[in-house]
Amino acid sequence: MPALGAAPPGLYHDEAFYGLDAQGVLSGNWQIYFPANHGREPLFIYLVAVSIGLLGPTPLAVRLPAAVIGALTIPATYWMTRQLWGRRAGLLAAAIMAVTLWPVHLSRVGFRAVTLPLFIALGIGLAVRAWRSGQRRAWVVAGACWGLSFYTYLAARFTPLVFIFFVIFLLIFRQIEAGPFLPQRLSIGAVWATVGFGLAVAPLAIYTLGNWDVVMGRAGGVSILEPGINQGDLPGTLIGNTLKAFGMFVWQGDRIPRHNVPYRPVFDPLLAAAFIAGLVVVIRQARARIAAVFVLSWVGVMLLPTILSEDTPHFLRAVGVLPVAAIFPALGLEWAVGIGMRAVARMMPGYRRLKPALRTTVIVGALGLSAGFTLRDYAPYAASAETGYAFEAGAVELANDINRLDANGYRVLLDAMYLSEWTAIPFMLKQTPDVLLVQGADLPAQPDSPALLVAWPYADWSRRLAAWPAPVQLQAQAGPLVKGDRDPQPYALAGLVRIEPRPDSIDEREARFDGDIYLLGHAIEDRGGEWLLRTLWQIDQPVSGDVTLFVHLLSNGTVAVSADGDAGDGLYPLRLWRAGDVIVDERSISLPANVDRASLLMELGLYDRHSGARVPILDSADTVSNNALQLGAPGSPGP
Repeated sequence: MPALGAAPPGLYHDEAFYGLDAQGVLSGNWQIYFPANHGREPLFIYLVAVSIGLLGPTPLAVRLPAAVIGALTIPATYWMTRQLWGRRAGLLAAAIMAVTLWPVHLSRVGFRAVTLPLFIALGIGLAVRAWRSGQRRAWVVAGACWGLSFYTYLAARFTPLVFIFFVIFLLIFRQIEAGPFLPQRLSIGAVWATVGFGLAVAPLAIYTLGNWDVVMGRAGGVSILEPGINQGDLPGTLIGNTLKAFGMFVWQGDRIPRHNVPYRPVFDPLLAAAFIAGLVVVIRQARARIAAVFVLSWVGVMLLPTILSEDTPHFLRAVGVLPVAAIFPALGLEWAVGIGMRAVARMMPGYRRLKPALRTTVIVGALGLSAGFTLRDYAPYAASAETGYAFEAGAVELANDINRLDANGYRVLLDAMYLSEWTAIPFMLKQTPDVLLVQGADLPAQPDSPALLVAWPYADWSRRLAAWPAPVQLQAQAGPLVKGDRDPQPYALAGLVRIEPRPDSIDEREARFDGDIYLLGHAIEDRGGEWLLRTLWQIDQPVSGDVTLFVHLLSNGTVAVSADGDAGDGLYPLRLWRAGDVIVDERSISLPANVDRASLLMELGLYDRHSGARVPILDSADTVSNNALQLGAPGSPGP
């Protein structure tokens, strides 16, 4: 799969929790159920452990098992559907699973829900074979597969309701394709399937009985029975959720960007029409065909996890309808193509020789169009900034920054909050930070070695420098952006502060401002569509007042672009600078479109934020105009 691990970008904290537990498994912490993060079934975590053992702690390692499981679900869907409706329907259902956005997306993210559809397809296929053969061994194997599904995802807990409803229906309506020995066949099959199920599920059941709140607590927290969720109108909430759940196939899908392209229905317009047609076909066949009754029962019951909880439709909680839901558009497409072929036959006497090729062309064209819809919708979604925010891509980027600088010899000084509140960071760090900082702690002084301070940027992180002897060279910059589900705007996740020994080579001073503020040097780099300005500063005494920097890009003497603000992406104002330290500031200035570069000139200065008055320049090696240093352009001679 192209860009697996990078599209969608990031690693949501639920995914990272799987990674952390998988690392625990590799360390010998084997569990039948993992209680962290509201509790999770174990199968996916053990698969992730194998992947991390091979690839290391990366987003790719967490998501690769999902891709493998998703790929295996396609042939499993074919096998299941072939048992129920034949080879042609099986091929169509498998192809629909391969091109539909919902299962494609599940295969690209690290959520354990992806494992349930595979066991559903295998379990149903095994049950059909056991029904037909009547062999005890076949029933035991089918029951064991059903029991193993309980180790995948919590929606598996609703599968017994499907079988109970299905058996009751068959006993009431015995005329359905079952023969006179239906009660006997059902009772024998149920006994042996229950044996297989019990053997498979016993370890998890024993754990559940001893840890009921751990295993069952999550479901209660999101149930529509909670007054805070149903808002005092349980019947209305139930009716509304039911309509939303059934409407998710053709009308409006999950709004949460981690589960779906927001609000996109399960099926594109073409497959949505085929789904409706297939639903009609199945309902008509339900009067006399067991398979039709079964798939209708399955979809109706397995939608209950999302109907009975908040955020309906929720594509993770509704995952139990996959891959059975793919049968409906498969049958609808087969029915529509059949009608078209019969119409063509009436118009073309020599049609028989062309029938196989024409049928194949029509079906491949329809599925190709559906794949095009999926690509059209998914490609911009997977690359969008909003999707990155939803998957906490900023935390992944920050972990990569820490790993890179740690590998380059920097001592990492990390606020402990980043390990407790951003799960991707402790999962991805290649080694434990040298120092974990708690609130109020000063930095341990090691002035002769470079260090990286990763600090919460919305507190006065500069106080942590109190125990670090001056002078040092210090460069602050804002870390990657993040945005929570309820945040109106993105914000910087961290302040990254590089602390290095002060270079001995910095002796000259390019300019002196009033108040003993010195510009030590500058460089301008042309990066195509932008110029990068790097400046070095120093103060000899604390700065009074609220003084900040201004940077202007002039075009023929007129300000075309402004890049004003405090050093370090606004994280390190002059009033916090320490005397003697070398402060490095970098800022990018985007070049205006359709401007003659030869006319561009950059100027730099200081001004008081309250009065707006520029700080006087007392001495300079650069040209000075209106208390601004004329720095020139990239490649211009320095002082």
